[in-house]
Amino acid sequence: MEIEDPHSKRKSPLSLEDRQEIVYLRRNGMTESEISERLQIPKSTINSVFTKWKTHHIVENLKKPGRPKEITEEEEKMVIEAVEEDPTMSLSKIQGSILPGFSKPTIIEY
Repeated sequence: MEIEDPHSKRKSPLSLEDRQEIVYLRRNGMTESEISERLQIPKSTINSVFTKWKTHHIVENLKKPGRPKEITEEEEKMVIEAVEEDPTMSLSKIQGSILPGFSKPTIIEY
């Protein structure tokens, strides 16, 4: 079920089990209102999950569009570890020693 984070306007994503239960209940004749009341999930969320299932035959999150990351997770981890070790490390030093070949704006983004 969705759990509200007091520090965020967004709610946490539905679990895979909740999504599968929504599809199961909807396919077996329950209305969106009945499912909403039973699972304490907004009707709009139930509609979105079921519509995704009807369209794509999946309930998992689809891959998000957008440009892929330029640096790998390993490189990102190296930068974080280096900066945690020396918080005064300059951007030029990161660019020169840890991520040579990457522009400063790319490094700042991570």
